[in-house]
Amino acid sequence: MVTVSEKIFIAAVPERVFKAAGDPSQQVIWDKNNFKDPVALNHPEPGLGARYTCWVAGMGKMTYEFTQYKPFSLFEHASETQIASGRHLFEFSEEGSGTIFLQTMNLKPHGWGYLLYPFMKMLTRSRLRKMNKNLKCYVENQ
Repeated sequence: MVTVSEKIFIAAVPERVFKAAGDPSQQVIWDKNNFKDPVALNHPEPGLGARYTCWVAGMGKMTYEFTQYKPFSLFEHASETQIASGRHLFEFSEEGSGTIFLQTMNLKPHGWGYLLYPFMKMLTRSRLRKMNKNLKCYVENQ
């Protein structure tokens, strides 16, 4: 199992950051090089139990479900790809005039993902840092 956490300060209220991070139609804008083609499988809007498929750079097709959803404070995805299954927790806490955005990802490799295991922590940390920077730029420049 690989566990990685990354956080960043975003100069916007938690409600705004939460909506941008949790809505696949916004994620395709701010995370366009890594997250593509989201399709809702059961609910048209993000929320507890909502399931989606999408394409993720380096992992291919991913299916994920919102397993936790507390508006403006946190949500979690349980995901499945060809190389790993995982949990991705997104947390939002107010600090001063902005938001501390914290992501924690737990990945369990399977199949040919075991070959990537020695590099998964480094690759995951890099991915979360890029997501944080992209989200920060998107939200602060809206």
